[in-house]
Amino acid sequence: MSVQVDKSVLIESCKKLLSSAIHLKIASDSDFKQIIKKESLQSKIEKFDAFSQWKENELNPQVFNSFAIDWIFLCDLLNFSFWNDENGNDFDVEFNGKVYKNYWSLPATLNKHASVLIDSKFYSQITLEQFDQIFNPNIPLKEERIRLMKEAGKVLVDKYEGSFAIFLKNFESKDAWDFINCLMNEFPSFRDYSETNSTWFLKRAQILVADLWAASEGKFFKDSIHELTIFADYRYSEPISYFCSNISL
Repeated sequence: MSVQVDKSVLIESCKKLLSSAIHLKIASDSDFKQIIKKESLQSKIEKFDAFSQWKENELNPQVFNSFAIDWIFLCDLLNFSFWNDENGNDFDVEFNGKVYKNYWSLPATLNKHASVLIDSKFYSQITLEQFDQIFNPNIPLKEERIRLMKEAGKVLVDKYEGSFAIFLKNFESKDAWDFINCLMNEFPSFRDYSETNSTWFLKRAQILVADLWAASEGKFFKDSIHELTIFADYRYSEPISYFCSNISL
């Protein structure tokens, strides 16, 4: 089923959800502005440089090429749920003499096993045993991650010569929301949507756009990056999102 979503759909969807929230309430836009002011975020927003931050992170691809695009796709495909498991087991990953935790264990794993893992033909057929050999077996929802890898990998192999870079190259529009809708229709796993309360989040799809924009230093989506919302998350990890510089305060 084809879907079509834009910024307004996402905002209205989340407003509806917020109106029935039990543990969180922001009464008005002025309240939100006061939060920004109180937390001294305005100065951080003004100084934030997404391109530099991308380059400064040693786990991110430093050269924007086909490999980097395929790396970003797989990373963001799997960018969800980084809590320790129900028994308190962590899923730390050691790479280049450092130990990475939580979300950072994912890009560390991608780099550690890049020669095998950044290959859609491989992960379109990945088994549980292979997954456990590559990833820390304690990583949450691994069966779901395997399912998404197989689903997305098969689309890439069957339609895009095994590379998300081909998908991006074939995308003619420069609009971020056009890309997100095209992405969701080709790769249904990027439809972050709750059927229970009819709410769109689109966390991973927007992160993918942000990462492609940052890694390419604005080559992609530069005229529409400000149309994205700050992506939803369930855990505070970074003080500033890529898009904070475009918030109207």
